[in-house]
Amino acid sequence: VGQSLSAERLQKAIANNELLLEFQPIVSRQPKALKKLEALVRWQHPVLGRVPPGDFLPMAESDTTTMDALTEWVVGAAVDAYQALAKLGISVPLSVNVSAQNLHDLSLPDRLEQRLRAGGMPARHLCLELTETAAFENAAHTMDILSRVRLKGMELSIDDFGTGYSSLKMLRQMPFSEIKIDRSFVSDATTSRDSRAIVKSIIDLAANMDMACVAEGVETEETADLLEQLGVRDLQGYLIARPMPVAAIPTWLAIWMQGGSVTPRDQT
Repeated sequence: VGQSLSAERLQKAIANNELLLEFQPIVSRQPKALKKLEALVRWQHPVLGRVPPGDFLPMAESDTTTMDALTEWVVGAAVDAYQALAKLGISVPLSVNVSAQNLHDLSLPDRLEQRLRAGGMPARHLCLELTETAAFENAAHTMDILSRVRLKGMELSIDDFGTGYSSLKMLRQMPFSEIKIDRSFVSDATTSRDSRAIVKSIIDLAANMDMACVAEGVETEETADLLEQLGVRDLQGYLIARPMPVAAIPTWLAIWMQGGSVTPRDQT
């Protein structure tokens, strides 16, 4: 298996169209609204079947060329999905994950802009998610690229916030528009006073810095209720929906808006 999952093999998978995107909704419940869809890349290997992201993403991260090719593919597929959803009357922002490896290249913001323009997707409807660790790895260089991304109208989200070692000073200097609270704090918030305090402080930080705030990994009604009491409105996690193919979104959305929390059967 090791040999069949090399960086070269992943590049071939990109060329052979073995990759697909699934989308996980980010919603607010009061009022009920679909706020955004996070694009998650999946690999349907012809021999091994579905390869977990944890098995191929670290491999992609270790090779800049592969990571660039993967991100390029994901953005292109997200733009195509945006068009497909727009035809179905669903027009919401999409977020895609980018790696620290993608931030070596100052042409990234221009390439993103060209792809969006070619696909007729407004820049403000693309959000790039970057982990805290990746964002602060080479701060001066990162800041240059991220500032260009923001100047072009795209949104920027700092993912897994609270798990890295970023200083608040750095956070203030970086042009992020959204903070995502890491799932480890979210899942413990109902049982751990420390986690609850961290969640509350991140929510307050986001509010004070005029940034949106999303809680990821929301799995129970109790957690969702607590988060809303603490002041975070935008929720993502299995309580809302599992990741799903683009074709399943309209059905899921119709059911969810009516008050159900049904995950279409083929995704469980």
